[in-house]
Amino acid sequence: MTKTRAAVLVALMLTLAIALTGCGGGGTDPAQLEGTWNLKSLGGASDLKDADPAIATNIAFKAKDSSASGSGGVNSFSTTYVATEDGSLSFGPIAGTMKAGEPAAMEQEQAFFDALASTASFELNGSDLVLSDVGNNTVAVLVRR
Repeated sequence: MTKTRAAVLVALMLTLAIALTGCGGGGTDPAQLEGTWNLKSLGGASDLKDADPAIATNIAFKAKDSSASGSGGVNSFSTTYVATEDGSLSFGPIAGTMKAGEPAAMEQEQAFFDALASTASFELNGSDLVLSDVGNNTVAVLVRR
């Protein structure tokens, strides 16, 4: 009976170890946001579109003071953010310059700012940072610079 208990215990520990290993695909460690991320794609679940790489759109997270700044493609911006280990992410009001630009660049910039405003969660998936809204729809995908 003792051997049976030991075998069951070992089997349970192995099952738990395998299950936890499988959870390592994505991450939500807020410290991993630190650094600069370039916009890769924008949109909702059914209409995710590649961003125009010629329009330099990025965000840099600074964990020390929970601030973020970057370029919407035309205008520079800054904001604050709150990220938690459960994957929740929200941005404060966005302050930015108010320059005009080419229509395509202005459109991508506005869509990026809208995505930041609607962000409720994040997930780190390889080199990608996936931002999602409250309905868990992807609103933006960024890649680490």
